[in-house]
Amino acid sequence: MTLVLILPFNDGCLLMSDRQTTFESQSGINKEEVKKLLLINGNGPAIAASGDTELFKALFEEIRRSADQDCSTVSNSNIIESLEKVFLPTLANKAKSVMGDHSNPLDNICLLVVRFQGEQIVITKMHGLLKDSIGAATCDCIGSGKNAVGSLLVIETSDLTKEQILFWGEEIIRQVAVRDYRVGPPEYHGVDFIIAHQNGKFEVGTIPPKIKKMADFPIAGRKGV
Repeated sequence: MTLVLILPFNDGCLLMSDRQTTFESQSGINKEEVKKLLLINGNGPAIAASGDTELFKALFEEIRRSADQDCSTVSNSNIIESLEKVFLPTLANKAKSVMGDHSNPLDNICLLVVRFQGEQIVITKMHGLLKDSIGAATCDCIGSGKNAVGSLLVIETSDLTKEQILFWGEEIIRQVAVRDYRVGPPEYHGVDFIIAHQNGKFEVGTIPPKIKKMADFPIAGRKGV
């Protein structure tokens, strides 16, 4: 379970995600670090994913493999067509062979694709093979945490600076994590981000956790701890 944000600011748009997935097992609620953002070829396009973790991990791996072999298939101009006609159908067929039922695996994956068409930033949201365009000045999100975002995405952000939008994106994830335990608090997990700048360049980064885990302290692991 996850939360991925797309937020405009005065020099482009920001993709930001929490850095973990939450799942339940016999031992209780577990959290595992996972990358939900992918920048292809170092210069775009950028893809963010939510939903079934194993599905989008497999999708990202296939996209990386294709980029290494023929980067034209995953270029800014071709990525949506490649997702629709190649990557997502192939992913669905592989998943069905494992699942062995008649459900559609693509119902369990949602993507945000950020790319450039000329000098314009173009954003596409895909729920399986269904797609929708998002205005470059629109705040939006995907993931289970979207139901807890509420009015946090109503605030106008297009006039914010890079520093301000990074702060606000992290604050949104922090507040949603309080409302929904499935979203990872930045204090413990940090956040990943990709910025699409108006000059056609992408920037990738991570804001690390600000609270150390018990395992980071010298006392961790001693008898009685």
